[in-house]
Amino acid sequence: ILAKQLSTLAPFVLVLENIHELSAERLEFINQLATIIPKLRGVGLFVTSRAKVPSAFKCYWLEPLTYQEVAALLETQAKNNLPQEGLEWVYAKSRGNPLFALEFWRYLSQQGYFWSDGSRWRWRVAPRDFVPPTVRAVLHEMVNTVAKDDVSKRVLEIRALLPDSLNEKVWMEVAGLEPPLFSNIQKRLENMGLVREGKFAHPLVTQIIREDIRAKERTLYAGRALVALEKAGLEPSATLIANANLEKCKTLQIYERLAEAAKAKNDLARAGHWLALAAEHCQGEKQFQFALGAATLLRHTDLARATQMAQLASSSPPHDEEAIF
Repeated sequence: ILAKQLSTLAPFVLVLENIHELSAERLEFINQLATIIPKLRGVGLFVTSRAKVPSAFKCYWLEPLTYQEVAALLETQAKNNLPQEGLEWVYAKSRGNPLFALEFWRYLSQQGYFWSDGSRWRWRVAPRDFVPPTVRAVLHEMVNTVAKDDVSKRVLEIRALLPDSLNEKVWMEVAGLEPPLFSNIQKRLENMGLVREGKFAHPLVTQIIREDIRAKERTLYAGRALVALEKAGLEPSATLIANANLEKCKTLQIYERLAEAAKAKNDLARAGHWLALAAEHCQGEKQFQFALGAATLLRHTDLARATQMAQLASSSPPHDEEAIF
């Protein structure tokens, strides 16, 4: 009946926004309508959704705004030029999401991180983990819609802790699930728009979930992840290693192994990164060796970190000044 009524209005396009908020029954009705619309001359159906749209639709993911587009959007709000440092900060946090960018602008300007002296806007660096309450609310709603049971929550939390370089097999292994159940949960995450191609659709989703993981689960998941990543030949993050709360000697062994693996790939900067972390987790002659090795490897790529390591080596026995120089 609705399709016939729409055909009498041609040319006509029916636009339905935020259909992710609808019940399963209404989504099925919209899907059925979408199968009929192409048969009607001069009639179109356009929908928007944060989640995956029904099968009858041709889906287009909106691409994030570029830095220039985010800058233009915020400067329109400010009615003046904004400091580049502040614009870069907002762009890095929002990753081109216009809703997030506008909410960051609103809260940062209200709290004086963007501030005007009457002639121009200035920038005061905001806390690194700051997220506007409105953005937090949107993300929590999306996460809570999916994480209605302990298993789904575990899958989400583990994905938030794992590095982007993971493969789905590692994710499934750390979650301790059989393929059918894991695949079903992953499909649900993708349908809700939380995950795309095995990764969270936005870094702020990762941040929000990480912040809510309890310490006991964080340690448990991180320990499992280190085992699975080593088995798969993938590199963990320093944060993941720290979250595992391992004994100091075990942590040093991991840093040494990762440094050697990076050297084997001729990735000297990465090897220096791991040696520097090792130096900060030990004392005495080992600290000297690690710090000196890190300073040597990093001197052409990260002079500040190399200098820091050289200073650490100089304060550690055996005080080999000639080697440090």
